[in-house]
Amino acid sequence: MENSSNIKDSFTTAIKLIKKMYWRCIESHKNGCDARCKTINGSLLSSSGRHEHLANPSNAAAWVVINEIKAISVSTVQSHQEIIARATSNLNAAVISSTSSVR
Repeated sequence: MENSSNIKDSFTTAIKLIKKMYWRCIESHKNGCDARCKTINGSLLSSSGRHEHLANPSNAAAWVVINEIKAISVSTVQSHQEIIARATSNLNAAVISSTSSVR
């Protein structure tokens, strides 16, 4: 079972309820990975499937940035350019190039 501290590094939110979140592998669309997990209040409840691919740290970091951009954009009046500039200011080139392929 995936360690709960690593969930945000290799999974993305699939369904978000009040206390429960369902996650899917960040490679689920690209590589057909069927790894999934469920958390309640941030604690890992269960997992299913198995990662059938190597980890890509750049993609994981890209997902973190994309989710940060989404969260900031719904709670601020900043322009899209300002939000993206702020979220990507400390990224290296590999992560920045991964953000265009991660959706």
